[in-house]
Amino acid sequence: MRGTDDFPLFLRGTTAGTTGLGPSLVQELLIVLPVVPGQSGSPLMSGDTGRMVGVLTAIVPVSLPFNPQPAHSGLARAVEIVHVKRLVESLEK
Repeated sequence: MRGTDDFPLFLRGTTAGTTGLGPSLVQELLIVLPVVPGQSGSPLMSGDTGRMVGVLTAIVPVSLPFNPQPAHSGLARAVEIVHVKRLVESLEK
């Protein structure tokens, strides 16, 4: 992710769970991470190995009573890197 001054921004999060995404039920990770709009597409790195394990795709919003704007839940969605690689390979054909 990039910060406001175009410097890399490193945030620490944890995996909260997984869910299926789309008709093919691609595995999607739920990450406890304070992301903001515009950070979709950022790499998700393993703190243990330093390897890229996924790509951030969305913020999980939460609805609050009497508030028309969704609030940030502190959860983010990410697609595992194996699915990203498969997509890229299918586009190369």
